[in-house]
Amino acid sequence: MGKSANTSDITTVLNDQDHQLNLTFELGGDAYLKAGPVGLEVLGTLKDTVSVFDITEAYPNTLQADLQNILNLYNPIDFANEFDYTGEEPRKFDNDNQFLVKVSFFGPALTYQFGDQKTTFQKETIKDLGFRGTSIGLDLGFLELKVGKGLTDLGLYQVAWPQNFFGFQFAIKVKKAWYLQTNVSFISALQGRYTDLKQSGATSDIGTLYDLSGILPDQNMVFGLSTGHANKYFSVDASFSLSLYNENAGTIVDVNQLATDLENQGGPDLGTYVGYLDKIHAVFPILDYFLPSNGLVSGIVDKDLWGISYGVEAKVPKLGIQAWIRKTDATYKSLGSSLATDEFTFGSTVEQRYGDFSFRGGYSFKMDNIADILFNDIIALVKPNLAPTSTPTAADISNIVHTVQAGVDTPQHKLLGTLGFDYTFAYETTNAEALAKDAADAATETAIKTSTDNDTTLSHTGELRWRSARYKIGSVTTNFGAKTKDSYVTKHTVDGTADGTTFWELGYALSGSVNFSRYTLSLGFDQTWSTEPSSLTSFGYDAKFGIKETFFDTINFTASFDQAFRASLEAYKVTGSFALEKRLGLITVSTNLDVSFYDSLLDDSDDAITSTLTVKGVFSK
Repeated sequence: MGKSANTSDITTVLNDQDHQLNLTFELGGDAYLKAGPVGLEVLGTLKDTVSVFDITEAYPNTLQADLQNILNLYNPIDFANEFDYTGEEPRKFDNDNQFLVKVSFFGPALTYQFGDQKTTFQKETIKDLGFRGTSIGLDLGFLELKVGKGLTDLGLYQVAWPQNFFGFQFAIKVKKAWYLQTNVSFISALQGRYTDLKQSGATSDIGTLYDLSGILPDQNMVFGLSTGHANKYFSVDASFSLSLYNENAGTIVDVNQLATDLENQGGPDLGTYVGYLDKIHAVFPILDYFLPSNGLVSGIVDKDLWGISYGVEAKVPKLGIQAWIRKTDATYKSLGSSLATDEFTFGSTVEQRYGDFSFRGGYSFKMDNIADILFNDIIALVKPNLAPTSTPTAADISNIVHTVQAGVDTPQHKLLGTLGFDYTFAYETTNAEALAKDAADAATETAIKTSTDNDTTLSHTGELRWRSARYKIGSVTTNFGAKTKDSYVTKHTVDGTADGTTFWELGYALSGSVNFSRYTLSLGFDQTWSTEPSSLTSFGYDAKFGIKETFFDTINFTASFDQAFRASLEAYKVTGSFALEKRLGLITVSTNLDVSFYDSLLDDSDDAITSTLTVKGVFSK
């Protein structure tokens, strides 16, 4: 209700509704059989949420797509069959269907898996990567090998390319004391052999199948290497990873033709190396996953093809100490892992318990706008004369944040409850002064110093929390809570000019609940404000009332009211919900109504009223 029209007029609201009726189901099972050293595990699940109006279009489309995936992927050696899309239908709907067969020999010594699974190589390269395909694992204690191949993204019609994954990891270990592992993975949206995809200048068969128009296929190759030592006192882990990412692999380049063109333009004779590639490709079809393309060439020219990440992490468990240092440039990208990029960070934290008291503290440094690591760090270290020599500009300014934190939590007291306190000091600055000293001329120096990115801010923040014990009087149980978080901020420099402005950022919250028999009532209030000119002041009021074990299993009411002020009231928001749940034998029925109304006193076009009614029926044993 009120889906698109910003109004509180009741007639308009009633004519502006969005109706949905979805069917959610899950049906599955698993079985495990072991005979001597051989183990077999099979599981399958049909799980989906689909609009009842789309059922005839979604089925059998998704089931057919699942079957086609399995038929194409079942043979891990037959790469050609994997890229044969003849007669396939585009997948127009997503689903959560799962199928897995796992065979093991002598426990985890040798495993084979086919179907939907996850794998992890290194947290910076491949971490909890889900794919549909085949994997083989070998774990002999001192030696470990993982190989995986399949589809990481099954592909939705006009939404995404189906991405194919191939990767392996090799590791050696000396008991639990030392390890060394390396891994290589490929994730590419443009699959298949060059001769199949590029026939007489025709477009890719896959591109035609999925009709993606302006959505470009991408490629990702990631190499990782890590080593570490661990004993009962401490552990150290060091890692390095290199990524090659190409966001446009739409125009394929023939390797032999590329070598010939380079030679004709006065370049080296690469015929011998191309011959090596052909021999490697006959056994290890790397070019089926990372095809040479014009996007690769442009990425090399623009220096945005490769990215690098490296770092070290150390832990001393008995002392609760953890320290780290990591540097990752902006062009590093792994489609198989989530890693913060364009960041140089180091620091240390410690957490210890003395008696029932808990103490913590730490320091961290963080810097962004990281220059290309390959040219500025690695090549500059090996061949200093090849390092970039361009003079700095305002675009090279990096934000730098120093953070110091300390805190303590008191033990639980049967009458007073617990107290927690945290103090944080943050110094936010830039490297503008250092850059300005190396500027080529006075105009560039001035531009760096007066840049809008050249700001320095200091802040002291304290947070105090109190949570009461549970007080019980007869059949009535209550508990309370309160916290305050306050900061003192100094703007030392704004746009390179000394400022000195100071202000407070203040806030507190109160909460309490009471439980009587089947009834529960919770109330909360919070306020935030600042002494900075033109800052916003907000108030929040929350309430929840619940009833159990009536005709319905649970009944819940919630309501909240929020206000925002500057010189006067600028906006307010009212939200509420009503929920019922009842179990009838094997069926659990629930109903939930959510209503929200936002009113801006500054701009009526921002006003909105929305409501959602959800009715669910779940059949479960």
